[in-house]
Amino acid sequence: MIHDTLTKLETKLAAAQQLDESTRGEVERLMKTLHAEIDVLARTHTTGARQITEKVVRVEAAEAHELQEALQSLSVEVTGFEQSHPKLTQLVNRISTTLANLGI
Repeated sequence: MIHDTLTKLETKLAAAQQLDESTRGEVERLMKTLHAEIDVLARTHTTGARQITEKVVRVEAAEAHELQEALQSLSVEVTGFEQSHPKLTQLVNRISTTLANLGI
């Protein structure tokens, strides 16, 4: 799931005309680091990653009356993940901010 999302993002970045060479290089470096961090996470924290994925699926499938509880459960899981993986969280936030500033 995450690798598909990253592939789509990399395709959009490759086609982005508004990126100057410096910015493109920085985003590519960040993406390379993100891939490496995700690969480590996939090998070392499969249970935590699976739990978050399951909670996302639960939110997506939730009926209106179940949604608040599902979102709360996901929020708790994500907060725990952020606390246990601060480097990865900072990296994703940096990439997100950079892409948002570029309109991507």
